[in-house]
Amino acid sequence: MGISPITLVLALVAGLTGISSADQQSFNLDSNSNLRSSTGILRRFSNPDTLGIVLDAAQSHDLDIWQLTPNHVDIYFSPENAEQKLPKELEGIRYTTSEIDASPPKLVSQSFTHWNLSTIGPTNNTFHESYHPNYEIDMFIAELAESFPELVTVIKLGHSAEARELFGLKLSRNAGGKGRMGFVINGAQHAREWVATATALYLAHALVTSLEGLLEKFDFYIIPTPNVDGYAFTWEQDRFWYKNRQVMGPNAKCVGLDTGRNWGYKWKAHVIGGGDNLEDIDTDTESELPYNTTKSKDKTPVDPCSHWYPGHRPFESPEVNNIANFITTLPNLRVFLDLRTYGQMLSPPYSYSCTKYPRDAEDQFEAATGAAQALGLCMAQR
Repeated sequence: MGISPITLVLALVAGLTGISSADQQSFNLDSNSNLRSSTGILRRFSNPDTLGIVLDAAQSHDLDIWQLTPNHVDIYFSPENAEQKLPKELEGIRYTTSEIDASPPKLVSQSFTHWNLSTIGPTNNTFHESYHPNYEIDMFIAELAESFPELVTVIKLGHSAEARELFGLKLSRNAGGKGRMGFVINGAQHAREWVATATALYLAHALVTSLEGLLEKFDFYIIPTPNVDGYAFTWEQDRFWYKNRQVMGPNAKCVGLDTGRNWGYKWKAHVIGGGDNLEDIDTDTESELPYNTTKSKDKTPVDPCSHWYPGHRPFESPEVNNIANFITTLPNLRVFLDLRTYGQMLSPPYSYSCTKYPRDAEDQFEAATGAAQALGLCMAQR
């Protein structure tokens, strides 16, 4: 029996995500004490009877929801507001706390660093043992293309809001081949999700060194830093910055929009705030959420200062617009995979609604389940 394209790419990325994230989690950043105060607070609310109240309060006060499940809600409080009193709706509700190091890393001087990219594995993992700022990622991309010219093509996708160049990689053994399935893999749309970019880079490296047989049949397009400005800002100023760095107008009081919510399909100005778990769901339908909430019918446009601000219109972000324009040129695209962090989940496509299903929903869930099982085996956990 043949393997479906979606099963292939999800299983592949699931395994590589396990390897990459395991390496990245063990790396300690050298904090820059000259910038922001360093400690944020993550509060986990785990009482199922009060989760609806917690979610309503978090949305009403635009709190930074990191994870939403049927069993708990995780809310992050930055160093600036970690000690502030909780909203009155949350008074008396029990929670646990964890301290989060929020200080940006200390950047070394920008000098050329050579990595041995000829192979990848436990004995040669010099690049992937740490996170990297934009200039090192650009050097890695250039060196990968130089080391494997027959497999790697650097793609210039356009420029960001702050005029940084946006790069992608095409990985293929026969770049001129026709009719082959295309896979687009997007790194960290949300700037703070460093391991998404690290995973994209690891995947690109693995495909040309140890999985090159796949390049005989498929074309892979990998965009490691689709939010290049926001990613730079997480290294320079605010480790947990989320949006891009776009100026939203001459009188705008806040900077940036959520690039994940700026894509055109089912775009709306009144998205529900709540992290990736609630991204783009249809607020016109019932029983969308795992618990009762009064905010699911709110049609008020999102505050431009919110993490979840979708912009004034779809494709307003130059980064999203550039990537979308590139994708439309691909003749046989079968899979678009967006890498995220922290949630520990695989979210199938067509996720703007929890009550409407595409015709191939069963295939999607089967593929996602298989990939989740592969990742569980890789990480020795379920």
